[in-house]
Amino acid sequence: MVPNKQSDQEQNTIQKNWSRISTKLSLSVAVISIYLQGKRFVKRSLRCMTSGIKAGFSSWGRQCRNIEKNIARVQSDCYLSHNICDIAASNHETLTAVLSPSDVLNER
Repeated sequence: MVPNKQSDQEQNTIQKNWSRISTKLSLSVAVISIYLQGKRFVKRSLRCMTSGIKAGFSSWGRQCRNIEKNIARVQSDCYLSHNICDIAASNHETLTAVLSPSDVLNER
């Protein structure tokens, strides 16, 4: 009976280890999914901002305040059109690290 008891212990150990590995794999898949979602958001938002700034820049004039206002509007429009709220809800810590409030908010 000793061999069976060892095999039961080994099976229990294998099952516990598999459970841990399975959990780690699930977490890894979730992290990769969040990363890809964030990467797509950044890529699409940057493209949107680039085209919006290029399209409007010549008509904004030369006054710095006018340029700043229009760039902020383009940035805001692009973030909203690419679902910043959904991305922020699911990737709050990552966005906080990338977009600090001092970078986004203009203190004037």
